[in-house]
Amino acid sequence: MDNEILKHADNPQPLLDLLSELIDYLVNNEANETLNSKSIQLIEINKAIKALEKRDVLVPDSLRSEKSKLITEISSLSTMPKLQLIQNELEEMLANLKVDDSKANKTKRTRSKLPKTDNATLRNVLLDVLKEAGGKAKVKDIKIAMGKKFKDRFLPGDLELRADGRTIAWFNNVQWERLRMVDAGILKKDSPNGYWELAGGE
Repeated sequence: MDNEILKHADNPQPLLDLLSELIDYLVNNEANETLNSKSIQLIEINKAIKALEKRDVLVPDSLRSEKSKLITEISSLSTMPKLQLIQNELEEMLANLKVDDSKANKTKRTRSKLPKTDNATLRNVLLDVLKEAGGKAKVKDIKIAMGKKFKDRFLPGDLELRADGRTIAWFNNVQWERLRMVDAGILKKDSPNGYWELAGGE
């Protein structure tokens, strides 16, 4: 067994502390002043646009452009997608955590050992779907398109549900792979909310 795993097995507290610090960082970043300020600006611009439309007054292109710009900036600043992924994974781990009181309160966690599609294949199919869509697409459309490409090629582990009973395993893994692709500069970090987009040069 890996020495790093053995170290944490003997004393898991540092690992738990690190996870706690990561979550605190993401939560605090979600609530930073810049994000809050831009959210307030977006609310006010939406109010202004609705007021003009209600009076049948032409909305200036500059106002709509500023709204789109703010949506993009807020999406890039938000840490909610990462927090949601962490929550999903933790819920699954806790659901699979088995406690046996007859063995001095030792714990055992069992995760699915069913075969699943590897991350490299998920990445390649995601890239194909985005390229076919012109480099940018809605997340829900990406999920549908990838599902069609896999069709009967899904492995048993791909079709399992996460602990929340709603999230399907294969697309949850795609979401994790998407974050790695953003970090690698393959996908844009500042795409509008609900969209995934190839970075320049892909």
